[in-house]
Amino acid sequence: MSLTIRQSRVADVGCGHGSSTILMAKAYPDSEFVGFDFHPPSVEWATRAAEKAGVADRTRFEVAPAKSFPRKDYDLVTFFDCLHDMGDPEGAARHVYQSLAQDGTWMIVEPFANDALENNLNPLGRMFYSASTVVCTPASKAQEVGLALGAQAGEARLREVVVRRRLHAVPARHRDAFQHGLGGAAVNFPDFAFVMVRSHVLEMRFARRAAAHERAGTRYQPF
Repeated sequence: MSLTIRQSRVADVGCGHGSSTILMAKAYPDSEFVGFDFHPPSVEWATRAAEKAGVADRTRFEVAPAKSFPRKDYDLVTFFDCLHDMGDPEGAARHVYQSLAQDGTWMIVEPFANDALENNLNPLGRMFYSASTVVCTPASKAQEVGLALGAQAGEARLREVVVRRRLHAVPARHRDAFQHGLGGAAVNFPDFAFVMVRSHVLEMRFARRAAAHERAGTRYQPF
């Protein structure tokens, strides 16, 4: 599937200080971008950043929750590293499906995680679990519903939340595509793009250091 956002209307949900929104606006100057976040100071910061970056003519930022941001005609809705932080990601998913244009796409980018806990017990997984314990999970618990997916939820769990549990809320025009893609090895069909991101360089660096300590008979503590 190809994601084309030239001359498109794009919503960047959970935009924070607007870094992802501004990067897209620079890359696709013919498109219209709006960043949404529920944190007013972040929205104010993002607005200033867009002006400084010279993209304010095609980029704006608004305070709005993920499950009630305005309009229903977006060609692309993006969630960059924020779905797992939300108190009600299922409610957000339901709203995204209803906000897409006829041929719109929802792109989710999340930290990489295997589905089984034991497969995440490596130096990079330790870092993610630590950050999730003190930042991501408490942030979700402090919000409505408080599902607390955490930064190492894994693809199967995220797929369950955003597809299976709220399929009944998907507009009829999207249902055939979602039904077709439910059992696949990867989420990749017309209305949905799922990207699991990991730092291969960071993980390889940790692995090399751990191997060196093992050869030397010393204990490796990366954090």
